[in-house]
Amino acid sequence: MVRDKELQKLVDAAARTKQQQHARAATRDKGPPPPPNPVRFMVYKRMHHGGMSFLWFLPGAVVLGLIMFADRPWFRYGAAAWGIAFAIRLTIYTVGLLRGYAQFKRFPADLDVTLEGWYPMLDEQLLKDPEEWQTNSPLEVERRAAADAAPVAAALDLCLPRANGWFYSSDKGFDSRVPWKRTGTRVSGSLNVWVLGALYRLIQQLDWVHRRAGGIARISVTKSGSISSYSRPSAD
Repeated sequence: MVRDKELQKLVDAAARTKQQQHARAATRDKGPPPPPNPVRFMVYKRMHHGGMSFLWFLPGAVVLGLIMFADRPWFRYGAAAWGIAFAIRLTIYTVGLLRGYAQFKRFPADLDVTLEGWYPMLDEQLLKDPEEWQTNSPLEVERRAAADAAPVAAALDLCLPRANGWFYSSDKGFDSRVPWKRTGTRVSGSLNVWVLGALYRLIQQLDWVHRRAGGIARISVTKSGSISSYSRPSAD
C-alpha cells in the first residue's frame, strides 16, 4: 500500500518513538548497578591507614620559611637539602604503596595456603568508613596433624596488639565492640577497615609460615554479627 508522504512521516515517527520506549524499558530492566569492586586502590590505602600524613604539612612549613628567611643562605641550603630528602621519602612511600597494592590485587590467589571467606569480609559499609564496626569476625587456622604449632601461635599472638591498637574510645554510650583474643588456633574480635588490614597482614604472615614449614591445612575467616557505627570523640 502506497501512502501519502506526509502520512508515512507520521507512521515512521510513531515507530521511532516505540523503539525508543522499548530501549528505555530494556535499560531499566537491567537492574541496579553492580556493587563497587572491593579490590581497589583506596580500599587498600584505607586498610593501611595511609602512613605519611605528617609529611604533607612539611612543604607548607618550608614555603613559609622561604617567605620569612629567603635572604639567608643557610636557610636556602637547608631547604634544598630537606626538599631532596622529602622527594626521596615520597618516592619510597609511593613505590611501596604501589607494590603493596599490586600484592593486594593478587590476594588471595597468590597464597600457597587455602583461604576461605575473604571476599565476604570486604563489606562496602566497612570499607568506606573506619567508624563502622562488625561485631565479631573470627579467623581460624586449621593445622595438619604433627605440624609445628608454635609458629602459628606466634603469628596469631603478634596480630592481637596490632588489631586491638586500632580500637578507640567512642562517644557512643553503649559499646558492644569485642577486643581481639586468641583461643588455640582461633582469634576473634570486632572488625573495622583498619583491623581488616591487620588480618590481611596476619594471613600473609601465616602464608609465609606455611611456605617455610608447611602444616597449615586452611585458614578461614567469617563475617558475623551486625555492623554498628562508633564515632570517635570530637576535638571539642
